[in-house]
Parts: sequence; C-alpha cells; structure tokens
Amino acid sequence: MKVRLSRSKGGKVKVVHEENGTFSVVLFEPIGKDTLESRFEQDGSLTNQRLLKGTNPVGSADKFIDGLGTSERIVEEYVQIKLDKSCPHCASKPLVRYMDTMTYPSEAPVMPLYFCESCKRRSYYLTDAYLRNLVTTNKQLFEPAELAQMDKNEKAFMDELRAYIIRIFASKSIPYIK
Repeated sequence: MKVRLSRSKGGKVKVVHEENGTFSVVLFEPIGKDTLESRFEQDGSLTNQRLLKGTNPVGSADKFIDGLGTSERIVEEYVQIKLDKSCPHCASKPLVRYMDTMTYPSEAPVMPLYFCESCKRRSYYLTDAYLRNLVTTNKQLFEPAELAQMDKNEKAFMDELRAYIIRIFASKSIPYIK
C-alpha cells in the first residue's frame, strides 16, 4: 500500500491513503503541547477528530502509518484541506477550515467551523459521522436518560441533538453549510 505524506510549514502532517476502496485523509496538527488527529472525506468534510495528549504531529503520523503496514511513502507538497461546499453567505467555494486561519492554535474547536476567503465570514458543517463520533466518545456529558433514549432510537436522538446545535449557532448568526 502507498501512502502520500506532506508537511506544512506550521508543523501539520497530512497522510492520504486508500482504505477499503476509498481515499482517506488524516491530518495531524499541533495544538499547544498536544496533537489533534482529524479525519476527512475526499470533499474535505470532517468525520472525526481526537486530541492525542503529549504527542507531536510527526511522531503521531509515523505511528499511524506504521499501523497501516504501508510499504511505500510518497512525499508531496502540502496542500491545505478545503471543504468543497459553497459559502452560505456569498456562495463562494471552497471553504477553509477555521483552524487553518490560526498560526499556532492552543485549542481545537469542538464544532467544525469554516471560513470563507471571499466574504471573510464563518459557518459550520456537521456530518452525521462526526456527530456520532462526538457523542459516542463523550458519553460522560449526557444524562443516563439521554443515553437510554439514544440506545432506543439513535436516529431520533441525533436529529434532536442536531436541532439543538442548529438553534445555538443560529443565535450566534453562524449558518450551516448545505
């Protein structure tokens, strides 16, 4: 298996590999003294992220690649990950991750925020996979009754949670990207 590897000037390491017939993009970036591991679809939509405490992006990427059992690493020029969707404000595309507008972030936003380079406004995009991963890795934030509701009907639970998120961002005038 071949892996395409690239590094940014800011210390980010991007790994692109084929997994089960589809391309997977994994980004390792410095967040303070830790590393944020983010996984993306080919269109730039975020499906999962996790904070790797006490690690660095290069070491985390190397460990990830070793776990794939790859035989060849192809080093490429770093290209910023962009979301291939239109801005809900001005319809320009693609959109840049809000994290990529900060030089050395000390924390990562929980919600995937994006920035339009044309109109300079923020918006958010939440995939079903990202929301599911966010909930399942943070069950301690939910009441037992809520978790029981999720076990009973996951789709209804996620739809209700998404509706709450929409209202919160709407109150801050940050629109959802469609």
